[in-house]
Amino acid sequence: MFRFSSFLAPLKQLTYFFTEKSLTTCEKKMAYVIPIACFEARISGIPLSLRKSMHLKCNTCIFNISDQSFVKFYAIDKITFKKILKVVKPYVQVSALSHPIQLAAVFRYLVTGCSELAVAHDYRVRIESSMLAKILNRFIPLLQKLLCQATISIQMSRQQMQISSKNFWEKYKLPKVVACLVGTHIGIKKPAKDCSDFLNKKGYYSLNVMLVCNDNMEIIASDATFPGSCRDSVIWNRSRARELLSVTLNGHFILANSKYSQESFVLTPYKNAEIGTYQHTFNLRHAQARNMVEQTIEVLKNRFLCLQRGLKYEPSFCCMIVNVCCALHNLCGSQNLTITDEFQFEGDDNGQRERDEIAQSL
Repeated sequence: MFRFSSFLAPLKQLTYFFTEKSLTTCEKKMAYVIPIACFEARISGIPLSLRKSMHLKCNTCIFNISDQSFVKFYAIDKITFKKILKVVKPYVQVSALSHPIQLAAVFRYLVTGCSELAVAHDYRVRIESSMLAKILNRFIPLLQKLLCQATISIQMSRQQMQISSKNFWEKYKLPKVVACLVGTHIGIKKPAKDCSDFLNKKGYYSLNVMLVCNDNMEIIASDATFPGSCRDSVIWNRSRARELLSVTLNGHFILANSKYSQESFVLTPYKNAEIGTYQHTFNLRHAQARNMVEQTIEVLKNRFLCLQRGLKYEPSFCCMIVNVCCALHNLCGSQNLTITDEFQFEGDDNGQRERDEIAQSL
């Protein structure tokens, strides 16, 4: 801890220097600057190499690091950061903090998952904790509005489904599969209202987030609006994604675990399949293919540690944060998908026959 007495010695020395007539004017100025500089360095406790980067209100200061370091600090590269900055800038009012610094503070929170106070004392984004809270409240809804619709799309063209189906076949030997369905829990603080609804089976408060991912580990649908106590199948049955996929897959399928029901376009594993049977072979390949979506969740949560460490906000704001992280995840590693064709699909017997045919052909 800094002691005021440690500052008295340089001051006494400074007084002595000024009383010496033999000192030149330049020497007297240096005698004043050096003790004050030492005092500032001692009280801040920041190394010299880092103190040089403290002038962070400049528009370009956060870009004065290597590309590799930039990705490490903010999860995205400089080019993508600047593109996002260009999109959000017209919607953010001018303030004492530059737009790049404010956006960097948001990304830094998402990447580290630290409390607002810890992020506020990050030497690259050195702002007050109260200011950071205001920045998050301003930017998170804006990023959700501007990024999610552009980067998360459940609609797939015929060509996109053919490519995805081909990749699933080459990797896992499962035909006509284009995506995987899964649910994952994101921890949150105890809500002020209806807290029992958010208490999941594992004993902590969470959002039960539904995700649909394609073969490129891209999130093509997400729903973070349901509390942790809600079952995966209930979320799926109420989702817009299910409604759209039921009429657009055109004979293709998505994979889901046994928590979901077998449907005409949803393939689930067989129950109690005996070893050596075609049902067991199907289950093995089904599990291997679904491992892809588990890897997607792992990458998402490792990239944005705030999803691992728990979100200390009200559920509605936590939902926005999850959506923004999913959109940024797609920007980091995937291309946007748009629909070019429309399809209609008529199913029969909840896909039992299709699943049997696929399993018997393995």
